[in-house]
Amino acid sequence: MPSIIFIAAHIAGGVPWLAGVLVVGSASVLFAVVMLETNKLPLVVALHVTTNIIQDNFLRTVPDSSLFHATFAGGLVDSDRIHTWIALALINALAAIAVIGWSRHARAP
Repeated sequence: MPSIIFIAAHIAGGVPWLAGVLVVGSASVLFAVVMLETNKLPLVVALHVTTNIIQDNFLRTVPDSSLFHATFAGGLVDSDRIHTWIALALINALAAIAVIGWSRHARAP
């Protein structure tokens, strides 16, 4: 449920729905995994800020957009943006898997 709220909030803020589902959805899973595995909220917040900065460089489509005020171009989603969103979703998923593996390895006797 928190992921759905996270996605809906980003879509309401102007993120295209497909980017919301792919990128924001996978990022919410990554943040949840980091929180569950480390129990360190400041780390999750820092990760969120970092991913916002990185993803803003890929998702920003209008020159006057900034980290604090996202502006997205309207119209149909072209295949380049879809490929970028899929790539970012895969990166988020791989990062979540890596966090789980690292955490489990660190806890192993």
